[in-house]
Amino acid sequence: MEENKIKNTAKLTAIYSVSNIVVKMSGLILLPLYTSFISLEQYGLLALYEIVYEVLNLLAGLGIDSALTRWYYDDKTGYDKKTITFNASLVSHITTLVVMLLGYFSIYGFSSNLFGTKQPQTLIIWFMVSNLTRILIRHPLVLMRTQQYAVRQTIINILKTAFVIGFSFITIAYFKMGLMGIFIAETIANILVLPYLYMHLIKHIDFKYEPKLIKEMLAFSLPLVTSWVLTLVLTLSDRYIIKYFGTLGDVGTYTLAYKISNIIRVLVVHSFAQAYIPIFYKSMHDEDSKSFYIKSFNYYTFISIVIALSLTIFGQEAIRIVAQSSDYWSAYTILPYLVIGTIFSGFIQMLVLPLQKHKKTKTISIINLLAGIHNIVLNIILVPYLGIIGAALATALTNLFVALVYYYFTYKLEKIRYEEMKVVFALFWCIIISAIALYIADLPLGQRLPLKIALFISFPIIMYFSKFYSKQELSDIRHAIKQLKNSGKFKILNRKKDNE
Repeated sequence: MEENKIKNTAKLTAIYSVSNIVVKMSGLILLPLYTSFISLEQYGLLALYEIVYEVLNLLAGLGIDSALTRWYYDDKTGYDKKTITFNASLVSHITTLVVMLLGYFSIYGFSSNLFGTKQPQTLIIWFMVSNLTRILIRHPLVLMRTQQYAVRQTIINILKTAFVIGFSFITIAYFKMGLMGIFIAETIANILVLPYLYMHLIKHIDFKYEPKLIKEMLAFSLPLVTSWVLTLVLTLSDRYIIKYFGTLGDVGTYTLAYKISNIIRVLVVHSFAQAYIPIFYKSMHDEDSKSFYIKSFNYYTFISIVIALSLTIFGQEAIRIVAQSSDYWSAYTILPYLVIGTIFSGFIQMLVLPLQKHKKTKTISIINLLAGIHNIVLNIILVPYLGIIGAALATALTNLFVALVYYYFTYKLEKIRYEEMKVVFALFWCIIISAIALYIADLPLGQRLPLKIALFISFPIIMYFSKFYSKQELSDIRHAIKQLKNSGKFKILNRKKDNE
């Protein structure tokens, strides 16, 4: 049973990773375009627009998507899946339209305060339209993920990403539309995938209004969304603090590093969460699930650190390749702090689930609020002295603080003891190897590249000799390698027979 859950999680994670790799690759493909046609200051301005989008994204739907995921497989609710989906969709769409209208008037009226300068009305309109279409496609995609239609969701994301890339080159490179071109390309791409998504959504709803069900789901989601918005405002306030103590150029440099570090979030954290969360809720009442949670935590730790090291070790070279202007190149110096913080954010996503299982959303909201305050205080203390490194360090320390608090509550509710020493040991070596990579950054490319490759290879070797992998895991790895070898030999033999 547990082995099937692990395999299913791994399979779904791999499928979602394909989608997320394509999405992240699109970001890397577009970076040279952005850095060629958009100044560092404009790129910093785009980061502020993205913060506004994140706030609107959380408010739209009032967190009902999290309630949909929580209720969908719980047979104890007394409602069928189609009724749950319809009522969640109803709340999502009504609140989205209200939030978008209020958002437009608020942004237009206070754009000088939000962005430092008065923004053109046309730019704000396209920004809001792109937000609306992004949020409209979110809800059916959440339903697909909850239903574990991983392949279908992956295909949709790949198509949408291809549309974004294609139209971005037209609007930005050909028509020289700058930030407006980014928003227009996003809008067109979203509109092209909307019809299929809504056909899927309508197919899986039953038009049965249940006010009691809506009330129950909102009682679950409202404390979450309230804390998420407050936390987001406080957490992403680092961009505004950087701008206050520095320049929009500093915000642009920080944002580029943040986007590079988000490769871990996209490839590992989001992919793993998309696979893990539905399986968690489907098996949350099973007696034998604790071992599955512990193993999943270890696997996530190892994979996320491998990806993290690839960024901290080779990020310097990667940024020089994707960023056309040398103004952006210093971003690699803050990558280690950001990627460590991203690993901690993955811990948070796993450790918060037992609290959601027991519907402790008020506890979650208090923790998230404290996290936001913790982050903003650290930013105010560190940024004046350390600049953008201080902001990155504040993010990492805040995520660590939240992960530890959630770990305490998880143990209190479920009595789950994760293999803490393995996790701490792996993180320790991640920090050491990243520090060495920064230390040798000034060496000539011919000298530092072999050293960096050796550093990257050293991590799995250190984990092997420290017995991070269990005997069963090593046996599974050997078996998989053996199967690959046999498969290769079989193909060669077949080719020889064909040639004969």
